[in-house]
Amino acid sequence: MSKSCSTWPGSGMLTVLTHCSWITGRDLHALGVEFVYPDPPDPGLHCEAFQCPLRFGQGANRALLSTADLALPLSGRNATLATLHISSRTLQRRLEDEGTSFQQLRDDTRRELAQRYLREPVSSSLSRVAELLGFEDQSNLFRACKRWFGESPGQYRARFGARQLAMPAAPPTQDAMSSRIAPKASLNP
Repeated sequence: MSKSCSTWPGSGMLTVLTHCSWITGRDLHALGVEFVYPDPPDPGLHCEAFQCPLRFGQGANRALLSTADLALPLSGRNATLATLHISSRTLQRRLEDEGTSFQQLRDDTRRELAQRYLREPVSSSLSRVAELLGFEDQSNLFRACKRWFGESPGQYRARFGARQLAMPAAPPTQDAMSSRIAPKASLNP
């Protein structure tokens, strides 16, 4: 490989997908990945790294994940450290180098998943949503939603439900199922 992983354009997306695997405790595989940059002269490194259909020159960097993968509960920092086989300080330093933190990545992931779960039909209880997001109890979900959305999870769900009733139902599109993950950190040395 002629370029180091930290300068390879796909490293950010690969890092995010790897981080998602770590925080869920499961090996996730994207169903497809899109990049804003144009086709590389040699897409071999991309093909080898992602092992799924790739599209370049798109409107955003994003990964399409299965519904089952998106529904996985999140694990904590210690599980991540054990999986990475690195110390807490090494993880902290590498994330700081990228202008983020483990807590920020976990919070961003939880917020995006909370939006998805709370906008679904009321088939999941709020305690189940809290569990899926890795919160110990529903009161932690309540506080997080107040911080993220300025309202309780029930109010957020009701507000979305009212909007959803006024709109005709449409089948989900690939973009609707794509994760909106923006590369944030590189854990590569």
